[in-house]
Amino acid sequence: MSAYSELVKRLIHELHAIDVRLSKLEEVTLARNPQPITVSEPELLAMPDHLRKTFIVVSKTGRATAFEVSLRTGRARACESSCLNQLVNMGFLEKRLEPRTEVGRNVAVFGIARRDMRRVQENLITQNAFAHLSNGE
Repeated sequence: MSAYSELVKRLIHELHAIDVRLSKLEEVTLARNPQPITVSEPELLAMPDHLRKTFIVVSKTGRATAFEVSLRTGRARACESSCLNQLVNMGFLEKRLEPRTEVGRNVAVFGIARRDMRRVQENLITQNAFAHLSNGE
């Protein structure tokens, strides 16, 4: 029994150590608290109309699936999924997969990005440069 009790004591000690580390991680994560990106009016106007409509819906709801956005915009879910993924690539939105038991698979949920604005500005500069090239300027 002595070996068994020593094993139990070691396991309890390890669990306590894990709990302490987890608490510290939670504190660091909560203290970090990244803020959502702010999109200025010129940046919003620089967005193509179809993407702006999708972005505004997500910004009003905070987070949504492509299906939920499609219900608000009146466009097809596949179209909204494409727009949402473009906004993710541009750095305006973040995408997370969440399990949905009623669907039986993971569902992509989109929300306002919490990142450095430099990435968004770099993408806009690149897009504007390509737009000028395609216009023959």
